[in-house]
Amino acid sequence: MNHAATSQLGPDVAQRDFQLHLGMGIFLGTVTMLFGAFSSAYIVRGSTSQDWQAIQLPSFLWLNTLVIVISSISLELARRAGKAGDWRRAGIWLGTTLVLAMLFFGGQLAAWEWLWAAGISVPSTPHSSFFFILTGLHAVHLLAGLALLGVAGARVMRVSANDPVSERRAFLPMSVGAMLWHFLAALWVYLIIMLTLFA
Repeated sequence: MNHAATSQLGPDVAQRDFQLHLGMGIFLGTVTMLFGAFSSAYIVRGSTSQDWQAIQLPSFLWLNTLVIVISSISLELARRAGKAGDWRRAGIWLGTTLVLAMLFFGGQLAAWEWLWAAGISVPSTPHSSFFFILTGLHAVHLLAGLALLGVAGARVMRVSANDPVSERRAFLPMSVGAMLWHFLAALWVYLIIMLTLFA
């Protein structure tokens, strides 16, 4: 959303937008602490346990990692297009992001099914327990990100030219959603490296 449109909405709106972004930042801080605690437990359990047995993860998880990284890039392109007031391009990139996001989520479900078919579940080994818990928590937050981006997509399709109100309504969930989605993409890269290379 361009600066001219923002200025028409007044300082109160800008303050509320700032508060929403700040709230998301605080939320991401708590999520970071949550996954940090699990990571510490994972490292300690793996280095001190006598019953630790690494499970073989499906190799397509690396392809799935590439999918979420690309989705983060396409979302950033959508956000920048929306900020510039190019809502047609923003809609294209946001639609691309949503398709990639659903592909990633489907890949995560496929990984769980692959492990279950191989006889590996949460209680199988300590390593499998951490894998299902960590990726399950990630999936819950992923659904929240998808919901935000879905709201943004619906609003982008209804943006009226030179209408600051509709532009803000479309840009805000996309901007806040981008904060969450970029975080989730980075978190997934971290998790897959930790669960695969430090098993």
